Amino acid sequence: MSKTIVTLIFVCCIVAHVQCKTFVDCVDTENPGALSFDEQISSGSHKSIREQIPANPRNWFKSAISCIMIYFENNNNTPVIYEGGVGSEYVVIDLDFSSVLQSTYRVQIYTLEPEV
Repeated sequence: MSKTIVTLIFVCCIVAHVQCKTFVDCVDTENPGALSFDEQISSGSHKSIREQIPANPRNWFKSAISCIMIYFENNNNTPVIYEGGVGSEYVVIDLDFSSVLQSTYRVQIYTLEPEV
């Protein structure tokens, strides 16, 4: 019984330590626009990657990006907008997977007009 309690306390401490953080770059956070991209990006290696969204320049968003929200686990390495971003039709983001705790980033991109 005491082993179970100690284990539960240990697990609770770990869960409390791992927090979700959010990177937000928006023109208007109250009205971010039309959700045009919502994906989780993962990496099997523990290094930084550079992700272009949309991946193909021929498929850039039809209207400008109005908001970028990136949700990530407890990590001191905040995502960096390398190129494009709010006001552009694409964005290039540097995502750091070097932390043992960091396995995925959830990226949401909103545009001024819905993509059809």
